[in-house]
Amino acid sequence: MIQASDPTRPRYSAMRILPAILLAAIVSACATTGGDRDRDVPVEAGVADTQPARLADATARELAHLARFEPETLDQVYPELRALAAALVGLESLPAEEGAALGLGTAGPQDLPPAPEFDDAHSVMHAVHLASYRREAMALRGWAELQALYPVLAGLDARLEHAHIPQQGDFLRLKAGPFDTGAAALEVCTALRSSGQYCQTTDYSGRAFAPPESGGQSGVPCGAGAAQGIWVVMTKHPAFRLPSRPLGRVRDGVREAHVIVVGNEKGGAGKSTVAMHLAVALMRMGKTVGAMDLDLRQRTFGRYLGNRERWCERHGLGLPRPVEIALAPSVQRDLDLAEQEETDRFSAALTDLKTQCDFVVIDAPGADTLYSRLAHSSADTIITPVNDSFIDFDLLAEIDPDSFEVGSPSLYSEMVWECRKRKAAMQKKSIDWVVMRNRISMLDARNKRRVGEGLKMLSQRIGFRLAPGFAERVIYRELFPLGLTLLDLTENGSTVTFTMSHVAARQELRDLLIVLKLPGLEGQPIPF
Repeated sequence: MIQASDPTRPRYSAMRILPAILLAAIVSACATTGGDRDRDVPVEAGVADTQPARLADATARELAHLARFEPETLDQVYPELRALAAALVGLESLPAEEGAALGLGTAGPQDLPPAPEFDDAHSVMHAVHLASYRREAMALRGWAELQALYPVLAGLDARLEHAHIPQQGDFLRLKAGPFDTGAAALEVCTALRSSGQYCQTTDYSGRAFAPPESGGQSGVPCGAGAAQGIWVVMTKHPAFRLPSRPLGRVRDGVREAHVIVVGNEKGGAGKSTVAMHLAVALMRMGKTVGAMDLDLRQRTFGRYLGNRERWCERHGLGLPRPVEIALAPSVQRDLDLAEQEETDRFSAALTDLKTQCDFVVIDAPGADTLYSRLAHSSADTIITPVNDSFIDFDLLAEIDPDSFEVGSPSLYSEMVWECRKRKAAMQKKSIDWVVMRNRISMLDARNKRRVGEGLKMLSQRIGFRLAPGFAERVIYRELFPLGLTLLDLTENGSTVTFTMSHVAARQELRDLLIVLKLPGLEGQPIPF
């Protein structure tokens, strides 16, 4: 029995409650078993044994309750209710007598006010808020990267909701959903937060967005061209190929090492220095470390380890040394055969090191090679050292010369992005990408500030973390012939005088280890 209206209570138009009543009745009818063909057979009404049917039945009962006792709540979701009711039966075709039969007088659907725009309207469904962006192009790119990083987001749809924050401006909130319950959304948020990703539960409001049709390629608008409808396609380089299967697989139940790849596609950024100091630091913390130098021509990392071995033999000391495997290039003339041979060699070497060690440190060459791509696709952590200049910044993304605004990503960023997607799809794991600024000047400068601001902005778009690097110090260069690191200067036979500069350099190495957050080191004190 419908209660009589109370003149003292705020008036809620019957026309706004009509979609809820209709929807509840329609959904309930659609969810029950039996149809016209069974009209002559007495059956007990029930709900079909499917998840959508059960959800529809529960929704119908909840809407009926709200329509009777809490009609003001329906005002918040009226646009969505009306749109759903229209999609199910078509409100425009409903005769006015239906409204009269429900106690709505002569008001019919033709008298209903037009529903407001659905964009940014409150929703009865749940979602997760992942990030906020200034431009839709950045949001589209961010959504693609988040899906690649976190398999838990696979199959969800994205929406954008406009938000104005005082003194900060307008933003576009990126949401993913829908979820039937808040508990389901909270479960996804909890998983994302454990991986360091921002996430908050919210409603599934906003407008849907998606990239334009691009023949199956994943495209994102970038920079100034996005406003003109020019799309920069995140696609593979013509010579860019990744393995179709995971490499370095180990047997079930066998401990698997954490693979760290130190790489970029430009030389002179200090990759070998970082790899050497990181390997020694991990060994000083009691971990077994494997090492591979994939720069088959220069072999700076390998020569560094060789110098260390000779220094130990000369002075009769037993400094910690990693398990090293040296790879050789294929001599096959056929390109496909050569790549297959190098892939098999890399996979076998990686499997050997992963079963022996706690960590594997790989020094990638400063060029695009097959070994480099194999290493990046197999990494658990990628460390990209860059010099503090826009020349090295170009390795990651283009920069506008007038406004210094970050533009489209570079080929190296695309390669890492493809590797992260591939690993998430095949192994349900993410690759932690860390960019560290190397050779930072001790003096403040405009270029230093601009590079820092550009990297911070790019980290939010591409999805890497920033880490403190090594400052411009001569001590890093003079230790190479000895095969020593900053952690070995107090050993017998060292001819390098330990100074306060070395103390500061050690602190830089400790800061890097803290930011990396490597597994197995949580809560462990740093002994140097």
